[in-house]
Amino acid sequence: MRLASRSRPASAHPATTSSSAPSSSAEAAPCGERGAARQSTSPSPPPRPVSTGIDTRPEARLRLDKWLWAARFFKTRSLACQAVEAGHVRVNGSAVKPAREIRPGDRLDIAVGTTRWCIDVLAINPYRRPAAEARDLYRETAESEARRAAERETRRLAPAPGSDLRGRPTKKARRQIHHFGTGDPD
Repeated sequence: MRLASRSRPASAHPATTSSSAPSSSAEAAPCGERGAARQSTSPSPPPRPVSTGIDTRPEARLRLDKWLWAARFFKTRSLACQAVEAGHVRVNGSAVKPAREIRPGDRLDIAVGTTRWCIDVLAINPYRRPAAEARDLYRETAESEARRAAERETRRLAPAPGSDLRGRPTKKARRQIHHFGTGDPD
């Protein structure tokens, strides 16, 4: 009993075609010129410029959570929403909701972890673009830059956590660790 073959017939497989008798002009063209026979005579239109979506007009508006995401302060819009709802983002000094529309000229105070920014909104962009383009959406104030540089230097000079620990704990230290974890004095 013979099973039906699921493969293509030998004549349809490109590797089995005879190289001595090309079947079309595209195969007869030397390497690199395969598409020469199929090109049309009309010139192709020039490529369209890629729009970055940056809008600096004063009347441009965008939701705060979406702008924070596009400016790369938060990885997701839901994280941006949570930060705004928790009061970690202020617009012109007042607490707002994530749906608040911001526009160029607004001042934002943003707290992410231990880092705090005070920035002026320069442009609106609804799309998340590369970090280099995201920096064009805002300008950090001089005071904020100085404060962040001082905090960065303080962290750099601070001793690493656990740097004072050396080797195994002694019997007394082990008991203290055990008592701390369980709360039992025994």
